[in-house]
Amino acid sequence: SGGGAALAWRRVRPREGSLLMNVGQILTRWSGGQLKATLHRVARPTWLPGGATRQAIAYFCVPSPYAPVDCLVPGLPRTLPAETYEAFHARRLSGFYGPGASALEAWRTYNADILAFDADGRLDAAVRGELRGEAPAA
Repeated sequence: SGGGAALAWRRVRPREGSLLMNVGQILTRWSGGQLKATLHRVARPTWLPGGATRQAIAYFCVPSPYAPVDCLVPGLPRTLPAETYEAFHARRLSGFYGPGASALEAWRTYNADILAFDADGRLDAAVRGELRGEAPAA
């Protein structure tokens, strides 16, 4: 989302012969931010009618622990320091196990790679509001 778009769930109508794909943080890092990862949060969209179901197919590809997590696109500047997948994974999960870590701190640690590409801070502000129980800005 960008250019004044609201940070909220959106209904996306499928186009014939198309595929909607959410990418994860590794692809965001490998693409130098050109492919945007989806914020990790599991919530039921408010527009979904009660009793309605939705379907998702998850496919996870976990690289070798020693695989580089860095921008692989020539000519793009490095936004975050290079690290191995093992270090990347350990860093992301560390916020959940720190003594006295708040939900916001854990979320920020887990999603740090996405937030590094959040130049205007809109994603971080939206999540802070959600954790306080506020509705997303329209």
